[in-house]
Amino acid sequence: PGHLRPRVTAALQLDVVQQVLRNRDCFVLAPTGGGKSLCYQLPAVLSQGVTVVVCPLLSLIQDQARFTFANMPLFSLLLFAFCSS
Repeated sequence: PGHLRPRVTAALQLDVVQQVLRNRDCFVLAPTGGGKSLCYQLPAVLSQGVTVVVCPLLSLIQDQARFTFANMPLFSLLLFAFCSS
């Protein structure tokens, strides 16, 4: 039998976006490719000010920042911290 791959549904994404826009803290846990990015990208675009996203997936951050630079009139900054041990 195949394994079910849970995804963030559109209804859950909408709920998360609405909560973030109301300045409520949210924690969304879903697998890679599960639809989490929209949950923080859309509120960041719709809101004024600075949005900070902490993500352990370096390649995902780089891909999304490149897309932002190339396709949207938004400022995006990447800040990396590496640990040698």
